[in-house]
Amino acid sequence: FPSHDRSKRVGIGTTSPSGSFHIYNSTSYNAILETTTANNVQLRFRKSGTDKWSIYVGNSSNDLTFWDGTSDRVTFQNGGNVGIGTSSPSAKLTIVDNTNGGTINLVGRTSDDTAAINY
Repeated sequence: FPSHDRSKRVGIGTTSPSGSFHIYNSTSYNAILETTTANNVQLRFRKSGTDKWSIYVGNSSNDLTFWDGTSDRVTFQNGGNVGIGTSSPSAKLTIVDNTNGGTINLVGRTSDDTAAINY
């Protein structure tokens, strides 16, 4: 790691980082996060030592989930379903409002290329 002590910046693939941590690669992946199958793979965002957001792939699934520091907010399931307010979407798009108790599901296309919204 080239480190620039005066500016307190670290660069990977660059000798002139423009942020505290700068990754540069002109040919392929910029970063890979990897762990064993028994652990979550996650990227955390903190303020003053407190987790505010996290993006993770859980240890028991291949779902990509956004967590806001208190609970899961958006989940992209491995099979393509998306959940907002739920980590278990039952349709291509499931929106759950836990405050008012409502659920909206956007279900697959019909024979005439339309979609149905169920509430």
